[in-house]
Amino acid sequence: MILSLIFLFIPSFKPIFNFLPNDFYILSILGIIMVLCIGFTEMGDITVFKCHLRLYLLTVGFSLNMVTFLYKLIITFPEENDISNWIEQHRYLFLLSFIIIDLIMNGLLLIEPYEIKNIEGNGEHFNICELRATFSKIIEYIFFFFKFIVFLGIILLAFLEWNIKSIMIDLRFFISTIYIDVLSLLLVLIMDIFNINNYIGYFIIKIMIYIVYSISNYIFMYGFKIVYFFVNKVVGDKEEGIETIINNLKNGMDVSSNTSSKISTNTSNSSKSNRKSNAVLLYQKMLNYHGREEINSSLTNSKTSKNNNSNSI
Repeated sequence: MILSLIFLFIPSFKPIFNFLPNDFYILSILGIIMVLCIGFTEMGDITVFKCHLRLYLLTVGFSLNMVTFLYKLIITFPEENDISNWIEQHRYLFLLSFIIIDLIMNGLLLIEPYEIKNIEGNGEHFNICELRATFSKIIEYIFFFFKFIVFLGIILLAFLEWNIKSIMIDLRFFISTIYIDVLSLLLVLIMDIFNINNYIGYFIIKIMIYIVYSISNYIFMYGFKIVYFFVNKVVGDKEEGIETIINNLKNGMDVSSNTSSKISTNTSNSSKSNRKSNAVLLYQKMLNYHGREEINSSLTNSKTSKNNNSNSI
């Protein structure tokens, strides 16, 4: 994974790696590696330090990986707004705010730290990490709830920006990872709640969760771009190939887009003579965003130039 970062700095690959600034691609890969390294904490004797290190790697790794893409979805919002503009101009502060929250929550868990619990079953004895204090359990649930909110924000923004051509391919690959990530976090949470009395089953399942999370995120967010480039061999045809894929994807979405447009039109016509409720207005606005293929022109030009500048650093 680390060696593949070299492609970010090869000029021929720049048209492919234009979804995120180079530094955010690096931070995202770093987050994936942090989650992958959690498997090493499952080896050897389980200690309180390893228990806290595991949660630290999971939470901070998640933030580095996911928040970088959340940043992109926010600044690509179909309609210009102050929040998107501020986050675009202060992307490091935006990411740092999530990291600080992770560090604070991890620090709070040290007040009532993990304890080592001995599990016996089927003639086997092994240790696992356990939070017994009510305060620590509440912090852990808040932790997972906060990550779940991030997922919801990403899914909502992905729906609103689903048809924007400039991010169409990346968005479709990225949303595939979301389903895997949500399932992975739910499995981690379930395994922390329910006891599994089989040593091999417990640790293999946990390690596989981290591996699947890391590999799937790497492939869908980064690796597929490298594969696509080499499949197309001729560098000069790369942009044409991308445009072809975009057109194919767009043609596949025409039916759903037309349906959304008709629903929006019918809803608008039927409610012209009536006072529209806030729910109807919100619904129409979301469908309007969902059907857009471009961002505000002035905003697009500004963001394109800034992104190119950041990638050239």
